[in-house]
Amino acid sequence: MNFLAHCMLADRASFQWKCSSEQRDGLLAGAIVGDFHKGRVNQAWPKELVAGITLHRRIDALSNKSESVKPTRGFYPKELRRFAPIYFDILADHFLANNWACWSKRALKDLTSDSYRALSKFDAYIPNRNQELVSFMRKKDLLAGYQHWGNIELAISGVMRRLGRPELSDPSIQSMSFAMKKCDISFRSCLNEMIVHTADWNAFDSFSD
Repeated sequence: MNFLAHCMLADRASFQWKCSSEQRDGLLAGAIVGDFHKGRVNQAWPKELVAGITLHRRIDALSNKSESVKPTRGFYPKELRRFAPIYFDILADHFLANNWACWSKRALKDLTSDSYRALSKFDAYIPNRNQELVSFMRKKDLLAGYQHWGNIELAISGVMRRLGRPELSDPSIQSMSFAMKKCDISFRSCLNEMIVHTADWNAFDSFSD
């Protein structure tokens, strides 16, 4: 899952788990910050943020194993299939942003605003290398901006540059545009699976007061 899907699922989880406003902020911030940190989560960090990062990682682990995602590999030419999980995550945000009312009663702009506000509370835990991205995300409201295909193109081009394969940006964009039309059932199924999983599990249960 990509940024917007993580934020939506964190917001849903905050209601499923009957979280306080502080806990919800941690989940929303972790939905984004969780993409910036690898390795063991520092347990000395605020427990609300640790819970958010833990939720982020659980969603990634479950979605990567989802049977709903596996068929989408076949929608790409052989030379691009290794990147299919990345394509799926980015396209899921485009799908979600354009079908938002199916997944949340909260207005998209309200959730994105809440997410940026929550993120600002945990600025100290955003690595320096990711500060520029976060600043751009806030300024352009990138989370809501996933509605627009141009932002999907920018996202995949950025990923391919970071992977050292910029020459695959255009072929990836073309293949993703074609695959988008076939992925509807996979997106819906995977997002519903994640909602069910978060209802049956609580990231705060591992903390003892």
